[in-house]
Amino acid sequence: MDVWRADRWLPRGIEWHQIPTNFYDLVFPLYFALPLILFRIFFESFVGVPLGFALGYYGNSSLIPTIFNHLTGGFARQTRSKRILECFWRFSYYTFAFIYGCVVLWNKSWLWDVKQCWIGYPFHPIDDSVWWYYMIETSFYYSLLFGSIFDVKRSDFWQMIIHHVVTIGLLSTSFTINFVRSAS
Repeated sequence: MDVWRADRWLPRGIEWHQIPTNFYDLVFPLYFALPLILFRIFFESFVGVPLGFALGYYGNSSLIPTIFNHLTGGFARQTRSKRILECFWRFSYYTFAFIYGCVVLWNKSWLWDVKQCWIGYPFHPIDDSVWWYYMIETSFYYSLLFGSIFDVKRSDFWQMIIHHVVTIGLLSTSFTINFVRSAS
């Protein structure tokens, strides 16, 4: 019994070697993950901490030393404010990703007509905006995976690690086999 027979997985007349793969593009999210982690630290420091001050969370402490403390290692401490900043980062990122995804996909034919996902599969070109959407999403999950080292430890730590690995696997697989239309 051959699990990977082309007639079980691919459209009629298509063989595995005909699928255009974009495997080498999957190196980019690894390169983008570290700058995304650094961006997160700066975002938490220069947006999250001042917002916390504006909302009165930090009480009588002063802003500049708190930002400096977060930049010089406070991002790795296990504190309540760190947990709030993590949640703020994720909320901000997911809001951005949702809006960016809507902008990128709004004029795509397959968003409004699902049949377009399958017409011409697997020979769909990937335009730059969708490529960037995939790369940013995959980079984000790599950054969460790598950043879990200094995040606040939660009771579901291993479940989240497995979730991030599986999500990276799904994004990478759908991109590699040109399943982008149905996966986006």
